[in-house]
Amino acid sequence: MRSQSFYPRSWNNRDWKSGDIKFDMIFGECAEQKFGAPYLLAHRGDLHAALASAVPDACVRLNHKLVGLDRTGDGVRLAFANGTRAVADAVVGADGVHSAVRDILFDTAPVKFTGRIAYRTTYPATLLCGEKIDDCTKWWGEDRHIVIYYVKPDRSEVYLVTSSPSRIFASSPGRRRATCAIFAHRSRASTRKWAKCSRRAPTCTNG
Repeated sequence: MRSQSFYPRSWNNRDWKSGDIKFDMIFGECAEQKFGAPYLLAHRGDLHAALASAVPDACVRLNHKLVGLDRTGDGVRLAFANGTRAVADAVVGADGVHSAVRDILFDTAPVKFTGRIAYRTTYPATLLCGEKIDDCTKWWGEDRHIVIYYVKPDRSEVYLVTSSPSRIFASSPGRRRATCAIFAHRSRASTRKWAKCSRRAPTCTNG
């Protein structure tokens, strides 16, 4: 994992209007020595590859959608949509916000919209048109924010996520343009290096 990731200098927090630093959380080797673990920036695909590399190929089963699980005297019996069955010593439900494991085990409450929407994307750093960014920065607004950082050691790819208020939970190119316009209007310093090239950035996804 370390070969595909890097230490950011810090988690830099800046004011949306002035660009002034609000506070700076220093990372790097000194933070790893202090806390006993590193803070690394990496692309999610590289993280998945590192995790997969630690598991023998024979242990990986693709195209298995979990539809049921029951505790038995032998362990946990798993049922999949393709008709296969398996018994395991334990089950880890690491399947995200739409977790099938959670829904099977618990009386899951319906999703509740919080009144905020986030757009996120990754894109080549070349789309910054030569502009430079810090390794990792969060721009704090009054009711919205932008987080932007590199996800490759060679700084060739950028991750960006925004959060802003919204009356509805919906995503469309039109809403994306409206959100970009709001940030460009209200976050002068934070969007100067981003909005200039946002027309060529890939479509964002909300989550």
